[in-house]
Amino acid sequence: HHKSDFLDKSIPNAELTFIKAQRIENIKNEKSAIESQANFLLELIKRAAEESAQISQRLDSTFPARLFDSINENISSTSINDRLIGIQRKRELFMKFGIIKSEDTFIPRKFSNATLGKEYSTVLNLYISDALEKLSPYEELFEKINLFVNLLNEKMLAFKEIKISNEHGFYFQSDNGERISLSNLSSGEQNQIVIYFDLIFKAKQNSVILIDEPEISLHVAWQKEFLDSIARIQKLNEFSKIIIATHSPQIVNNNWDITYDLFENNNKNMEGQ
Repeated sequence: HHKSDFLDKSIPNAELTFIKAQRIENIKNEKSAIESQANFLLELIKRAAEESAQISQRLDSTFPARLFDSINENISSTSINDRLIGIQRKRELFMKFGIIKSEDTFIPRKFSNATLGKEYSTVLNLYISDALEKLSPYEELFEKINLFVNLLNEKMLAFKEIKISNEHGFYFQSDNGERISLSNLSSGEQNQIVIYFDLIFKAKQNSVILIDEPEISLHVAWQKEFLDSIARIQKLNEFSKIIIATHSPQIVNNNWDITYDLFENNNKNMEGQ
């Protein structure tokens, strides 16, 4: 069969990510796809922690020498206070998702010009720079986790919410605080989670994404939100193109200008032969 002009134009020579229709089961290891994804996220968190630890070791070992080199720099207490506030906010966001522990880093209180001598300001400024660099391995992961959590909690989870953990990757908790087994989620919830997770955490920048029948088991309301969610993921991960095969008008949700009717074009090709 010859490939249509549409596919020739739509799929350049780029890396492809294919999200198939039968996506919930992971036959290889008899684990559900969603359980494998929780483990995958756990590994990403561990990897970021290991990278942060290596940076910490390198920076701590060179701290005295770097401090000596920067001893004559002029640093204002205003600049230090602003940076302290910034790093504290960043740490609070990371702690909210459980990807770092609260006791990992000591954060000093605010200081004024009267209490901050030049020598101390130099030490503190270097300390803050190091603390920010130690957090840098978590930055990209946090952006992805933040979008993943927001998409699920905003749009589709009723009477439950997703929790991120450096022990479990992710899990779900009911409104009354009880942990919900991943296997007890509905097939619609699992389908949606699997799609979002693969697109956010596994698909690569500039790749072409193929999604087969995203409407499977999805409530009509979720189907109508689907393209909006995909657009937010594409904005973060900068995919080259996303192609969706669907039978659902709810997935299209009035965006007919970006659709291509394969049935109609196949008939035209048949007539032209």
